[in-house]
Amino acid sequence: FSFGPYPGWTATAISVAADNTTHVLWDNASGQVSVWNYSTQSGMFTQNAFGPYPGWTALGLADGSDGKVRLLWDNTSGQMSLWSLDNVAGLFSQFSFGPYPNWTATATSAL
Repeated sequence: FSFGPYPGWTATAISVAADNTTHVLWDNASGQVSVWNYSTQSGMFTQNAFGPYPGWTALGLADGSDGKVRLLWDNTSGQMSLWSLDNVAGLFSQFSFGPYPNWTATATSAL
């Protein structure tokens, strides 16, 4: 795959699902993020954009066996949020945690 350059955008994470759908997390200088979904089987491409959300930074993403992508967010308050995304509609569900003094989430993994 070849992408870009896209002024103001930086690819920060990549994950590949069991069905070979590739997910790329992009950060924008504005604070907005985008998750790109590309299926090598069908050649279909979709993307979902989120934010900007003041104080929140997307840290990473991971693919789950349920077909959902997990997107981990960090807030300047120490709170974390884990989003579950589908390849079509975007946000499927979200859970927030913390803040927990002296603890910081740094990555996500999905089964």
